[in-house]
This record gives sequence, C-alpha cells and structure tokens, in this order.
Amino acid sequence: MNKWIKANKKKLLIYLPILVVVLILDIVTKKVAIANLVEGTSVEIIKNFFYFSLCYNTGAAWSSFANSIGVLIAISVIASVGLTVYYFRKDPARSPLANVALSLIIAGAVGNGIDRIIYHKVTDFLDFYIFGYDFPVFNFADSCVVVGVILIIIYLIITPDDSGEPSMKELRKAKKEGKK
Repeated sequence: MNKWIKANKKKLLIYLPILVVVLILDIVTKKVAIANLVEGTSVEIIKNFFYFSLCYNTGAAWSSFANSIGVLIAISVIASVGLTVYYFRKDPARSPLANVALSLIIAGAVGNGIDRIIYHKVTDFLDFYIFGYDFPVFNFADSCVVVGVILIIIYLIITPDDSGEPSMKELRKAKKEGKK
C-alpha cells in the first residue's frame, strides 16, 4: 500500500482535497437549502436571472429516468468507482488540468450518489433564467461535474494524443506561423 501511495502521491494531493471540499460544500449547501427554502417556491437573488428554488429530482439530468432510483444508484456507483480506478491507473504523468477535471467529475458524481443512496432523490436549488430560458434547477455537485467535463474538453483540445498527431493548439500555432 505504501508503494501505491508513493506512486500516486501527486494525484492524491489533487484528488483528495477536491473530493473532500466538494463533498463538504455539496452537503452543506443542500442542508442550508433544505433548512431555509420551501419546496416549489423561489427566492430572487438577481432579478430575472438567479433564484434559489428548492426541488427534488428523483431522476438524472433534466429529470430524465425519473423514479429509476436503483438504476441511477448503480450508475453513480459504477461511474464513481470506474472513474476513480481510471484516474489512478491511467498515465501517472497526466497534466494537473486533467487531474483536477477528473477529480471534479468524480466528486460531483459521489455527491449526488450519496443523495440518491440516502434520500432516493437529489436536492437541487440553483435556478437560472438565461436569455428568457428557465434552465433546469441544479446543485453544487452538478456544477462540479459540468466544470470537470469542460476542463476535460479543454485538456483534450490542447493536449496532443498518443498517436503523435498535433493538438488543436499546435495546429493553430503552426497555421499562424505559416502565415508570417
């Protein structure tokens, strides 16, 4: 075990603090929302843009798979365990950006997974109206998953793959230099 810890020390120093902080913030913000909001009502924070609106989601994103709690718990557990195994087994020299991204995705999945296991529903309370569109209500864990996915996309765009092909960033730089 000590050998494994030494081999993964840099990843652990990124993964564990992110996991702990995200889980604490997710749990605390959900508890505060439950204690201070009434389900089905909204508290205006920024007029016509941002509200606190308590609701419970028995499904996944946009309430898809509503009332399929067993399937969603299984998906949460498999995704969290699978990503964690991938995180620690794949490329030990992976960039800090990819490590942070995967850590955020795992932490967000674990946060919502805990809700599904304990309460059989996920507490959502962040409610945005963007250009007149009432975006689905979400929570801190959801935000971490989305930010993690965006960071993974950025990582994939700026990092060359194993085939030796240049990254998008390198292609743009080469194209720009060719015009000079």
